[in-house]
Amino acid sequence: VKKLHIVVEGSLLLETINQEVKEVKTGDYFGEENLFDDQNLPLNVTAQTDCSLLTLSRKKFEKILNRCPRILLCLCQKK
Repeated sequence: VKKLHIVVEGSLLLETINQEVKEVKTGDYFGEENLFDDQNLPLNVTAQTDCSLLTLSRKKFEKILNRCPRILLCLCQKK
């Protein structure tokens, strides 16, 4: 499923298939790679604290992107 997840509150650990571990916190996001690629990258997500996430499907994200293309620049600058 192609979705963008935005951490509204809390802290999570992301573990990739290569066992790379990354911490994401309030204001961070993940899953953006799956929005632009036809493959789904496996990812294990473990909450370190109570969390609230905002999740956008690819279709919803595209609607937002059409209204505000600058969002794409922000995503590119994150990496």
